[in-house]
Amino acid sequence: MNCPACKAAMKQAEEQDLVTDVCPACGGMFLDQGELNELATGVAGDIEYCSIDHDAHPDKFQARVCPKCPGQTMNKINLLAYSELIFDFCPRCEGLFLDKGEIAQMNSELQEVSSDGSAQEYRAYRDGHLVRVNQLEGVDLLPDPRTAG
Repeated sequence: MNCPACKAAMKQAEEQDLVTDVCPACGGMFLDQGELNELATGVAGDIEYCSIDHDAHPDKFQARVCPKCPGQTMNKINLLAYSELIFDFCPRCEGLFLDKGEIAQMNSELQEVSSDGSAQEYRAYRDGHLVRVNQLEGVDLLPDPRTAG
């Protein structure tokens, strides 16, 4: 699969409970249907479903073609229909492409909209393993190296 942003060959990043396609050149990530919900923290519910609409969302990036569906232009959607954060969504396979850093940005925004201003759960790396925790106190978590920087 080639990256819809820079056309470089994407590589699979395998975790215990999730496999994503990551671009080693630009840091973008293609997520299959449901995987955004796995990476989203801070609120419960279906983040993907609540973000998909048919409105026009201006983006600083040009239109992109889905790496899984040849010739299929991806739509621009924004996080939960309120955010300035724009993702590329394929209406055919329902996959999403996120640019480098957008997962961290998404989780930061989700934390802001949570009822008490803190994440209900958090996904990050600890001791080389991707983990989910529901409380952050006293837990030394590392940022996801796929989205850092």
